[in-house]
Amino acid sequence: MQAGILIIGSIFWDQNEIRSAWRQSRLRMADAIDVAVPIRYGRAAISRANTYTMVFSTKAPLGTAKVVPCQAEIKSFDDLLIEAKALWLSESMKTESDSISAHWGCTALKVKDASNPLAAQWAQYTADYRADYALDHADDEAPALDASGLLQMPWPSKTNGEALTEVDLLLCIANRPTLRHGDYVGPDDIALAWLKNSSYDDYFYKNRENGIKTFQDDEILGAFWAAQPGGCGGPMF
Repeated sequence: MQAGILIIGSIFWDQNEIRSAWRQSRLRMADAIDVAVPIRYGRAAISRANTYTMVFSTKAPLGTAKVVPCQAEIKSFDDLLIEAKALWLSESMKTESDSISAHWGCTALKVKDASNPLAAQWAQYTADYRADYALDHADDEAPALDASGLLQMPWPSKTNGEALTEVDLLLCIANRPTLRHGDYVGPDDIALAWLKNSSYDDYFYKNRENGIKTFQDDEILGAFWAAQPGGCGGPMF
C-alpha cells in the first residue's frame, strides 16, 4: 500500500533541521498533491505566542492542503507505525520519542477503504491514548476524529476535481483547537493576534506561499488592514 502525509501547516515548509531531514528522508516532496479538505485557523499555539495555526474542522468550507506520498511502501502495521512516529517527531520537533500524540494534538489516520485492516489495528494501538484523541470541537459540528484517531471526513479529492488515487491511506497531525463559548474565534481575533505578535505572522504567509489556504484567508487579510491606523493599507503579505 502507498501511504501519504496530509499536511495543513508548517511541516510542509518549515526549514527546522528535524523537519527538513524528515521530508528529505521519508517523503516524495516533488510528488506533492493539492487536495481539498475542511480546515481553518483555530488553535492558539503557545509556541507561537498564541497566534493561530490550522486545525481540521468538519463544519469549515474546503480549503487547500497537501498530500505528500511516503517513500516507503506500507506492507504491515509496523510499517505504518514507523511513518506515524516519524511524522510525530517532525511535528513535535524531537529527535527521539516513541509517541504519536500529546495532550495538544495527535497523529491521525484516514483509510481510503473502510475495510482496510490497518484501521482496526490503529484503533487497537491508540486505545491507551484516548484522552489525546478526544479533541475539542465546536458545539455545532461533528468531531474531526473518532476516539481511535481515525479522521472523520470524506476521502479528499484533488483541488482540480479529480479523485485522489495515488495513495491508499493518509496520516496527518490533528491539533486541539482553541474554542471560545463553544465555537472558533473569527478573523478579527486571528488578525489581532498577529498584529500583537508580528514575528509569528510568517505562519500565515508561508502557508499561502506554499499553496496551503483556508476559506478565511481573505477575511483575515481584511481584518488585519481594518485594524491598522486609519483602517487602510495594502495586502498583508
